Amino acid sequence: MADTKHSVWIALIGAAASIAVAFVTTKGTISSASPEIERATTQIEQLNRDLVEKERVVASLGNIEMLTPVGTVIASLIPPARFADLVGDPSVFDPKVSRWTLADRTRDVTLSRYGRLTNQSRTPDLRAMFLRGLDTGRGDGRGDPDGERIPGHIQFDEFREHSHPTVQMVGDNRVDGVDSTTRRSGDHHNQNKQTGKSGSAETRPQNAAVYYYLRIN
Repeated sequence: MADTKHSVWIALIGAAASIAVAFVTTKGTISSASPEIERATTQIEQLNRDLVEKERVVASLGNIEMLTPVGTVIASLIPPARFADLVGDPSVFDPKVSRWTLADRTRDVTLSRYGRLTNQSRTPDLRAMFLRGLDTGRGDGRGDPDGERIPGHIQFDEFREHSHPTVQMVGDNRVDGVDSTTRRSGDHHNQNKQTGKSGSAETRPQNAAVYYYLRIN
């Protein structure tokens, strides 16, 4: 649906064009070479070009509206205040009017269309998260091991189940095995060994930081 301000803008152009046509009509007795007629004709042509361009923009906005229904999540490099300005949202968040909001669970969206459709009072908190498609019955062995989850459900980081071959020391001999302990020659007590820590605070792929916005109206 096109914004009201776009409709008003087009109406103003149409009114201005009508006034210009009336002006030319009332000046019918003026010679065709009259500067007034030339100026009026130029104004009408420009108004028509502006009207066509505005209609094209409004049509494009209509296509965008259809492509981004309520519940759509998009990634953007634009911070929230500037993003709201670019999409025509009010500078102060209003759940009944604002069409987009940062998916950070900080705002009450009960009165938004998203809130009514999902019975959720808050958006999912997608900050610092990767998005994963819902399993929806995938059965080829590559689906979500947690099965069917609800939209917005958070799944915490985890290592896939695995094991590592280790080496068992028996006296001065090295024997391949799966025991991480060592045994001294003549000593029947196992000694547990632990390697030093390595790596980062989390397991992650290469990534780029973005804002996640959710369509709520």
